[in-house]
Amino acid sequence: MNKVNGFSLVESIVSLLLFSIVCSFLLPISMTIFQKLDQQKEISQLYQQVFEHSELLRFKSVPVIFNDEQIKSF
Repeated sequence: MNKVNGFSLVESIVSLLLFSIVCSFLLPISMTIFQKLDQQKEISQLYQQVFEHSELLRFKSVPVIFNDEQIKSF
């Protein structure tokens, strides 16, 4: 009887199928998670800027200019 070294064709196809299923689900899920994390980071930075400028306005009368994504005070 000969010794078989390696995998059979069926085992290789099954492992490739499992690998492709895992990759097809994990990659899109991880991409959406990273996009949501970036959005949360931008929102938290915006809230931080609003808070800082509100503190300035509370203690001083400072003119403020509101743009689309930035708040400037002089």
